[in-house]
Parts: sequence; structure tokens; C-alpha cells
Amino acid sequence: MTVPTATPPGSRSRSVPAGTAELALPMVDLNDQKVHWLQVGLPAAAGTKAHTLTPGAQELLNDLGDATYDGPCPPATATRTSTS
Repeated sequence: MTVPTATPPGSRSRSVPAGTAELALPMVDLNDQKVHWLQVGLPAAAGTKAHTLTPGAQELLNDLGDATYDGPCPPATATRTSTS
């Protein structure tokens, strides 16, 4: 179930070890342990990216069955914690 109004967060890579060829970026909801977004093949030198898939990277299936960003949709009174 893709949430059409969900906008993926920007990303920034810092302190990447020398010799790293590529990175993976998972976004996991810590409250229910669901993967909302999974990008792989990000170039290690990509730096900061805003809301778009980095050229050369791929999005893999998340726990909702979509190869895209599906933002969390908690009740209006709930607070959610995510990590990447």
C-alpha cells in the first residue's frame, strides 16, 4: 500500500570509511520494526541528497511490499521513532 503523499526524507552520508564503494539506506520504524524504505547501491561519495533516488541506486521491496518509500502512518496522537 503506497501512501501517495509520503515524501522520503533527505539523506546525508558522513564519516564514510575510506575505500567504501557503496552504501545501503534502510528506514526502519522502531515502534513496529517495519522497513519503510530500502535503498542499496548508493555511491559512497553521494553526499547529501534530497527526496530523490540517487542515480545508480536501487529501491528494494519494503515490508509493505513496495519498492518505494512508504511513510509511517501512525494515529494522529501517536509518536513514532525511525532510524536509518
